[in-house]
This record gives sequence, structure tokens and C-alpha cells, in this order.
Amino acid sequence: MGENPFVLALTFNVIAIALGGGASLATVMAGSEGGQSLFVGEWIPMGWTQWALIGLLSMTMPIGSVGTAIAYQLGPSSIISTWDFSYLAFAVLWGVVLFSERLDAASMLGIVVIALAGVIVIRR
Repeated sequence: MGENPFVLALTFNVIAIALGGGASLATVMAGSEGGQSLFVGEWIPMGWTQWALIGLLSMTMPIGSVGTAIAYQLGPSSIISTWDFSYLAFAVLWGVVLFSERLDAASMLGIVVIALAGVIVIRR
């Protein structure tokens, strides 16, 4: 409860970078025979706009991480975690809007189950 939210956010992000970097490195090292692998495609050079967007997103990430740590310290975890999962709705929204993705029945079922779990937790 008394842990510094900046330390919590830093620890989370360092672990995420280590695990994500390790998984990426393992994928690259495994390679693929005779074509592109599932995870590693052709590298597309980025322009200044993409680099600027990555920089902006990198600066806003600590705000979300520290804010989440503070929220978990101040509120009931069951309520905070339910709202913490709201990123799933935004991931679907941006996938549809920006990338023209279409959800299949299994994805819709998963979304409904997660939403129902959140409703059940909040009502308790």
C-alpha cells in the first residue's frame, strides 16, 4: 500500500520490456524455413511521422502506468481491475477503425465473457 507508484510502474515496464524483448529475440533466433515466420515479417522503414508518434506514445506510457498504480492503491482492486480491462474495448475499436479488422464469432464470444465477468465483479 505504501509503495511508491513510480517504482511500481517502473518495475512493471522493465519486466514487460524484458519479457517482450526475450520473446522477440527468441522468435527472431528461431527464424523460419522457406519464408516469413508468423511473428517476423518484412521490415518497413518508418518515416518521421511514425517516429514522432512512437515518441509521443512513449512519453504518455508512464502517465498510464503511474495512474494505474495509484488507482490500485486508492481503490478496491476488484473495481479498478474491471475498469483496467476497458483497454480491450478500445483495442477492438481501433482495430476496426484503423485497420479494418473484422471480429469473428469466437472473438465476440470472448469479449462478451470478459464484459460479463466485469459486470459480475462490480455488482458484488
